Amino acid sequence: MDILISRQVEFGKLMLEERDYKAIKYFTEKLNVSDKTLQKDLKIIGKYISRFNIDIKTKRGHGILIDSEANTNIDLINDLKINLKNKNNVSVEQRRVEILKMLLLNSNDSTSINQLSEKYYVSKTSIVNDFKYIEEWLKSYNVILSKTLEGTRILGKEADIRKSIAKLLEDILDGHDDDYVIPEFTRLDISTFSALLKIFDPDSIIFVETIIEELEKNLDYVISQPYYINLITHILICLKRVGEGNQIESNEDKIKSIDNLNEKVYKNVLILADKIYERYGVSTSNDEIYYIYKYIASSGFGNTLDSNISVSGKYINNSEEFTNMIIDIMSEFLNTNLKEDELLQKGLLLHIKPMLNRLKYDIQIKNPLLDEIKDKFSEILGLCILSINIMSQYYDINKISIDEISYLATYFQAALERTVSNKRVLVVCHSGYGTSQLLSTRLKKAFPQWTIVDTVSVHKLNEINKDDIDFIVSTVEIDIKDKIYIVVSSLLMDSDIKNIKNILMDNSINNKNIDLGGLGKEIKGNIFLNCEYKNIKELKFIKQNNNLQRVSLSNYFHIYISKKSEPNKLITTIDNKNKDISFYLLCNDYNYMKENLLSIYRLYTSRKYVNYILECEREKDIEEFLLNNVVENSYEK
Repeated sequence: MDILISRQVEFGKLMLEERDYKAIKYFTEKLNVSDKTLQKDLKIIGKYISRFNIDIKTKRGHGILIDSEANTNIDLINDLKINLKNKNNVSVEQRRVEILKMLLLNSNDSTSINQLSEKYYVSKTSIVNDFKYIEEWLKSYNVILSKTLEGTRILGKEADIRKSIAKLLEDILDGHDDDYVIPEFTRLDISTFSALLKIFDPDSIIFVETIIEELEKNLDYVISQPYYINLITHILICLKRVGEGNQIESNEDKIKSIDNLNEKVYKNVLILADKIYERYGVSTSNDEIYYIYKYIASSGFGNTLDSNISVSGKYINNSEEFTNMIIDIMSEFLNTNLKEDELLQKGLLLHIKPMLNRLKYDIQIKNPLLDEIKDKFSEILGLCILSINIMSQYYDINKISIDEISYLATYFQAALERTVSNKRVLVVCHSGYGTSQLLSTRLKKAFPQWTIVDTVSVHKLNEINKDDIDFIVSTVEIDIKDKIYIVVSSLLMDSDIKNIKNILMDNSINNKNIDLGGLGKEIKGNIFLNCEYKNIKELKFIKQNNNLQRVSLSNYFHIYISKKSEPNKLITTIDNKNKDISFYLLCNDYNYMKENLLSIYRLYTSRKYVNYILECEREKDIEEFLLNNVVENSYEK
């Protein structure tokens, strides 16, 4: 079959519009291509329209003209319109997603460049470029694109192919295609349901939702988002792949471990497998049953991690141990005791139990709020990433995804905000008693958990015992050194409320009286001031030979971490011109990593010292400063 690409369809339309002979050059100017290109296109178009008994006439010295009958040939006109519509509606990105989906879902079959060129009405070169993109995309999942004389198909382990399909669904979901009308009784949001419909039929989606609902009733547990979406997705993928004869590969070690699984959850998985057989006539092997089980266990069912669990070779005694450790480290970073926050403890524990299962089973989840968390809570997210890096060094566990860490960050952000909300406050007013009472009333309304200890005038402020006061809200500037105070309007405007929250959050995060001597010792001789990275041979070598993870606490303060380096080393680059500080921490030691990350963060919290470093003109001055100074982060108005 002869296929026209978009340019050739446009060329054909232009010829149909003409009633007289036109030179090739006339069309090249309109299409912005060379005469040679259109001469080739002309042969292809001539062959294409010959199927409709239409010819292209050529007249020396005059040019070309399509037979007059062409404008009345409905079949030709409709065919050109359909082709052009298909091309205009499918972008390069959409085409690549469709080709990738076809390859993954039909991994037993081969396709060819010619077939895809005909299907999408594009050149063979375009399809070759699509394959290059797809090949690179598949690399992350250990799946390869096999190209033989028989055609092109994908090759890889079944588990890796299923992970690829799950990631493809995430990419489709990110497209926010909400064109479908979804059933009222689904628990899925419209974007997720629409994305699933790109691959699965609606009856299968509803069926899987139904059996999961029955599973929840039997286990007396309601699974929350996004675990619900993750579970639905992987059971649907399992159904589709098994239905096409693709089974998870046998793994004896995993099959043996079934003896140690949660019996109640496992029995219900067997019931679920029976329902799948009744509906589809598809038998699920022990490997497939284990596959479904691990996704359910990783969604919070059973909370099976109260006994020792091996993650990457080192045992975590229990989920409480992991929870307590991250709270301890975050408390050190924030210089705030979070250990007594019961809501934080319980919330984290409920998340960490299934999270450790996901680490054990190498299961990934997606946080749909990740971008928003990065934007609004970037500093807390950065601290959680640093804390997880420290814990990963201690437990020697695999990298925990940013999606998982961003969920942990929300618990700590909430805990930090709770420390802001429970405050004992003194109100200071310059004007009359009535105004001060109005301010106190509005403060109680804006911050209901606050205790307004007293309302006083400025001249009586020194007579008040302020030992049990957390901070002062005042309508005027006051001369006080030992307490934070915030100046607001007597009417407490919305901007005042926002300012109070921001200041208290900043003050909760910032540390006080911190010794940076150790940091100065570590980076002595390893500070590079205003040097281009390409000229720092050692740093260039490090970047090329280490898998560095970047953690940005702000747009000017960055930390790069490598956990598999030997010996331990800390390198600092300072760019005064662009106001940028970067630390490169290479280590394989838990204590070294923890001590240096804490010191780096303590430096970050002292804005005035960071500004001093960015103004230094000699590396020696920076070294001496870090070696000899103690950061004192008193509140700066």
